[in-house]
Amino acid sequence: MQNRYLPAVLSGLACLWFVTPLSAEETEGAREWKYGELPREQNLYAPAEDLSPFKLIFYIFDMQDKPKAIQQRPGYTEGIVEAAQRILNADTKEKYRVIAALAVFDALRAKAWDDEEADQALMEFAEQMKNETAEKIVAEVKFCKIERKALDAAVKQEQQDATALLAELETYYSSVPLNNRYLRMADSTVKVINQIPDPAEREKYFQTFGKLFAKSSERDLASYGRKLAADDSGPASP
Repeated sequence: MQNRYLPAVLSGLACLWFVTPLSAEETEGAREWKYGELPREQNLYAPAEDLSPFKLIFYIFDMQDKPKAIQQRPGYTEGIVEAAQRILNADTKEKYRVIAALAVFDALRAKAWDDEEADQALMEFAEQMKNETAEKIVAEVKFCKIERKALDAAVKQEQQDATALLAELETYYSSVPLNNRYLRMADSTVKVINQIPDPAEREKYFQTFGKLFAKSSERDLASYGRKLAADDSGPASP
C-alpha cells in the first residue's frame, strides 16, 4: 500500500466588535504569553473592553457561529484568545473558565496545522492549563500532549519508536469520541505508520486505525478512516 497522508481540513472563526484598549486591571493580570502579532487597535474583531465575563462568553459563542468566509479572516484567533484570557484572568464561575479554555484550544488547533505560531501557542496554552482540575480541560491538555507526540514522531522518522507510539495512540483513540478535531493527529499517525518498513505490518496498522477513524461521528474523519482501511492504493482527498 502506498504512503497515505491526510489533506488539511482547517477553519477559523471571526466576529465584528468595537476595538478598545485593555483596562489597567486587565493588563496587570494578563498572562505572560499571547497569540498573534496583529496590534489590538488594528484588529476589527477584538472584543470590547467593557464586556463582563458573562458577555465575553456570548462574544465567544457568536464568534463560533460565524460563516466560514468570516472565520478565515485575520484577527479572529487573536480576538478569541484575548476574550478567553480575560475570562480566565477574572474571578468568575468555573463553567465560564471551562468554556473559555475550550475556545482557545479549538481556535488555536484550527490554525495550528499550517501556522507554526498557532501550534506553539497551543502547546504553551496546554502548559498554562496543566494544573486545572476541570474534567474537560484535563482532557484537552492530555489531547495536546499525545497529539504533540504524534506530530514530533511523524517528523523525526524514528522507526524504532513507531510501534510503541502506535500502541499508545490506539489506546487513546479508543477512549475518546473521535471527531474532526483529530484530523491533524490522524495525519501524523499515518505518517508514523509509514515509517514501518514491513508492508504487511503497515497494512495491519492501516486497517486498525482506519476502522477507528471510520467510527467518527463527523464526516471528514470517518470518510478518511474508511478510505484508509480500504485494500486499494489509498484514499483520495476527503
